[in-house]
Amino acid sequence: MIVGARSNFALGLTWSSLKFMGSWNIASGTPTVALLVRGGIALALVLFGTQQRDGFGAMVEFTAPVFWTFLFLVGVSVFIMHGRPFLGERFDVPIYPLTPLLFTASCGYLANSSTMYAASKNAVHISFGVMAVGVVALVLLEMAGRRRKAVAA
Repeated sequence: MIVGARSNFALGLTWSSLKFMGSWNIASGTPTVALLVRGGIALALVLFGTQQRDGFGAMVEFTAPVFWTFLFLVGVSVFIMHGRPFLGERFDVPIYPLTPLLFTASCGYLANSSTMYAASKNAVHISFGVMAVGVVALVLLEMAGRRRKAVAA
C-alpha cells in the first residue's frame, strides 16, 4: 500500500490528468489522496475476489501475470537507461550487468510461470484484460494531457 501510494503520488506529479494524487500532507508526512486511491483499488479487488469461488486464487490468477510482466519491463528499462543521463544524472547500478540481469531473468521466469498458471485456470484472458484497461487508460491520459497543452498554448 505504501509503495503503491508513492507510485500514485509520483504519477500525480508527472501527469496533469492525475494531479489530484500529487498532493502531500505535511502534517502526516504522507500522500493522503494517493493512499486513499490505492486503498480504493485494493478494496475493489477484495470485493471482486469475494464474488469468486476462490477469491485469493482468483486475485493471483488475474493480477500476477500483469505484476511480473511489468517488473520484467522495469528490469529491461535498467539496461536501456544504464549509463545514460537522466534528468542530468547518470543512472548506474551496482555490479552491472549481473544485478539487473538476475532481476530481469527472475521476473521473466515468474511472468511466464504466472501466465501459464493463469492459462491453466482459464483466467489468462482476464489478466490481459486488466493490462489492456491499463494501456487504454494510459493512452486516454496521454491524449488528455496533450489536449491541455494545446489549449494552453
